[in-house]
Amino acid sequence: MKEVLIVVLSAIVGYIVLSAFSVSNTPQEAMRRIIEQPHSDIKQQKELDLAKLEKEQEAKLAQIQNEKDIEALKVKQNIEITKDKHDTDVKLKEIDFKKDSTIAEMKYGSIEKQKSEDNKMLIAISILVFILIYIYLKYQKNLAQIELEKEKEYKDLLAKKEYAERILSIVATGNISVETEHKLLRILDELNNPHIHSQNSGAIIHHPNPDIEQLPFEKNI
Repeated sequence: MKEVLIVVLSAIVGYIVLSAFSVSNTPQEAMRRIIEQPHSDIKQQKELDLAKLEKEQEAKLAQIQNEKDIEALKVKQNIEITKDKHDTDVKLKEIDFKKDSTIAEMKYGSIEKQKSEDNKMLIAISILVFILIYIYLKYQKNLAQIELEKEKEYKDLLAKKEYAERILSIVATGNISVETEHKLLRILDELNNPHIHSQNSGAIIHHPNPDIEQLPFEKNI
């Protein structure tokens, strides 16, 4: 092991001596270089160590900066994610609100439409009931008018019947003249046929016989 170390050191020393003589013009300069070589090596080593330290510090600073950048990026991403989540929640709430509002409006519109249909139905039923009541009242009025006309017609027929019976009873007595009998029969004929002798309509018949004169008769009854 020692032999190997001696060989390595010898090689290094030989390399230094050879380098010094190869770059020097005189032996004195070469000797000076050989003497100054350790100091130069130490200085170079220090410079190398300083450069290495600076590189390590730069690397550490770069690493720290990278970590800061990464952390800042993570924070930014978290903020963006939180913001996106918040925006999404807000949009979902807006959608739910619009949906609920639309459903409420549809329900309200349906209720109003149903009320409108019910009102139209009630109006139609009211009109129909009014028409039916009007028709019923008019029918009752016409029926009452018909009853009155029938009653009047019946009374007229009854009066004509009584009048005719009275005339017949007078004629049947035989106590009247032929002329009077003809007049009574003519009156009886007019009672049975009111359209005959229409030229005398509205005229009141007078008879010389007081009994016949007292008969309550008007033409065209």
